[in-house]
Amino acid sequence: DGRPGAYCADYVYNFPRRAGLLRAGSTLHIRIDKPQRPDRVQVVAYPGFDRKNLAPIGKGRRLETTLRGVQRDGKTVAWDVFFRVSQPERHYYLDTWVVWERLPGTRISYGDLAWTFHVKTR
Repeated sequence: DGRPGAYCADYVYNFPRRAGLLRAGSTLHIRIDKPQRPDRVQVVAYPGFDRKNLAPIGKGRRLETTLRGVQRDGKTVAWDVFFRVSQPERHYYLDTWVVWERLPGTRISYGDLAWTFHVKTR
């Protein structure tokens, strides 16, 4: 169609069609089953999603996140990312991204993970 654009070869937005319903002001969390603390965590909320072009609609708004370690037997075994969806009667198309940087001289794995979620507040 002649429009310039960007393309990421290893990531396609795939928000669920059906939204999980919850109250405005709810705190959500994502558990990351990896003992290493992420270097970056980002949750971006979009107001809509274009299924034909597989792209978010509107300007994304980065949500504030809190990261908390999950302990078992005195060891960190996972991380929980907490965030809030505060506006009532709104669809939230949530694009999450977590990054671990490479640590030279170690055997700790690195890379990134991404998930998409769809919730609607009442």
